[in-house]
Parts: sequence; C-alpha cells; structure tokens
Amino acid sequence: MREDVYARSGPASFSLDTSRERIPTGSTHRYQIGKLSVSEIRSMLRNTTRMLIARARQNGELAGQSWRPST
Repeated sequence: MREDVYARSGPASFSLDTSRERIPTGSTHRYQIGKLSVSEIRSMLRNTTRMLIARARQNGELAGQSWRPST
C-alpha cells in the first residue's frame, strides 16, 4: 500500500491499492459505526489511545508521565 494517503481522498485512493471489485465508502463506515452503542465507541477509543501511547513509548517517541486533566 502507498503511504501518506489522505483520508479525504476516499475511495479513489483506495481503489488504486486494492484488488476488490467493490470498494467500501464512507456511508458503509457510518452505517457500521451507527450500530455501536456510545459505551462501545468509548471503549474502542480508550483501547486505541492506550495502544498508541504504549507504541509511542516503546518507540521512544513519548517520555514522562501521562497527561492528566486538572480538577
């Protein structure tokens, strides 16, 4: 796959890199997201954030303590 492809280029960019006959569109993504509950989406976002932070730390791209909002 090509790197540095912008998300807004949409199906046109994806079609260059795939062998699929049918290409998923934004409406497909919105439909799938719409089937999830708010708590499921929050959970996925938390897990993704944790994974990204762990990967950044592992690669030496992030040092120090986690940011915590002030109360």
